[in-house]
Amino acid sequence: IGVPIIPANMPPASGEELWRAGAKYNMIHPAPRHAHKDPATDLRIQSDWVREFGPKLWITLGIDDPDASIRRAEALMKVGKVGGFIVDPLIGFSKANARMIKMIKREFGKGALVMAGNVCVPEGVLYLIEAGADCIKIGMGPGAACTTRGVTGVGVPQFTAVLECAAMANRYGIPSIADGGIEGPRAVALALAAGAWAVMSGKLFTQCKESPAEKRRARKNPDEKRKKRSGEEPPQFEAHYMGLASAAYQEWRGRKSSRTVPEGVDFWTPVKYTVDSLMDTILGGLKSTMSQCAVWNIAEFRKKKPVVRFYVADHASVRESGTRVA
Repeated sequence: IGVPIIPANMPPASGEELWRAGAKYNMIHPAPRHAHKDPATDLRIQSDWVREFGPKLWITLGIDDPDASIRRAEALMKVGKVGGFIVDPLIGFSKANARMIKMIKREFGKGALVMAGNVCVPEGVLYLIEAGADCIKIGMGPGAACTTRGVTGVGVPQFTAVLECAAMANRYGIPSIADGGIEGPRAVALALAAGAWAVMSGKLFTQCKESPAEKRRARKNPDEKRKKRSGEEPPQFEAHYMGLASAAYQEWRGRKSSRTVPEGVDFWTPVKYTVDSLMDTILGGLKSTMSQCAVWNIAEFRKKKPVVRFYVADHASVRESGTRVA
């Protein structure tokens, strides 16, 4: 994986300019399921991605039409080799998801790598491993734009989910990724100490200058004068962040339905980073945590779980269940 933080496979967070900027960090490139709402244009864009990024690129496949997803995967693999496939519907612990994983293995061979999710209980982890998953995404509801827990009542606080699900995955030698709820170095350290191999974030990468998110000049807000007095420069630009279950994203895709209830929101968030400055922030904080815990690499960090012993449950699990637009 390279660095233990990767962009979420979402249109605002993951795209070619960001991947090029992250190349020096040996970062994998999770492609959004939809790069464009027109299918033909989407296939052309993703074919170009395959040509340029090859084995670093992971293709996201939907489960709503498995045969169409396999045909799309075949078309992309004719262009060039990819790193693997991502299958992460809203409900990861499902027969449809397991069926998609098995189809990928049957069509492309057992060596085809599949990152599957999202789940938040150990039983879900085991179910996807038995279906053939090579990597598990953990998290239901912790994302900054996600309202799943508030709308459906379904989900597990992310620290608990990672602690329990990563333990199950590690038992079978399967890597796991903590997806969502990553607000900074502290959250990265907690996820890795809880047993995850890496973390995935949509909002942090959307806040990068190189993200593919729509940008606009920042609107003035009451905090601007306070930031100037403190020496902190207010952001010049904002990026449009859309949860994949938000009404805005469904409208962008032209798929809005009166039969479904949105489980996410969209909002404008400050552009705070470049990819380099974000990596400096995350990796610098993580190195400091590891130094204070007297561990020297991430594998040892996961094994010893030093931060877990010091972790005290606070308002984080409640706060991450709601949206965080700042």
